[in-house]
Amino acid sequence: MAANNEIGNIYPIQTIGQIAQRYHIPFLCDGSQSVGKIPLNFEGWGIIYLAISAHKLYATKGVGALVVRKGYELEPPIFGGGHQQGMRSGTLNVPGIVGLGETCRLRQAEMAVDERIIASKRDRLQSLMTRSIGRDLNYEY
Repeated sequence: MAANNEIGNIYPIQTIGQIAQRYHIPFLCDGSQSVGKIPLNFEGWGIIYLAISAHKLYATKGVGALVVRKGYELEPPIFGGGHQQGMRSGTLNVPGIVGLGETCRLRQAEMAVDERIIASKRDRLQSLMTRSIGRDLNYEY
């Protein structure tokens, strides 16, 4: 998990990827909460499998992707049909796939600006809370 939506943690994916590479462990990163919000370096950080959930980056619910590094494979969960290079049979959700792709393109274009705005708001909230807590600690019980 690259980031936790409930408590806001951002995990050291680059470090985890380096450890996994050192021990030749294929690294699956759940990028559902982080893709399109914070930078992730799929190639440079040793991520082998990256899971994405479209609705977490403002695309359609029910659409997702598993990005697999070249040279790695997975066993198909369902056999038959030979779609998606033998990974899964069934009809592709073309509108959902196109929507996810367009959302990824838009998030890539907007992410840096959004991140600065969010960081500024986070810093202001943290400053206000620190000042408020500091005042509240000066009272007697």
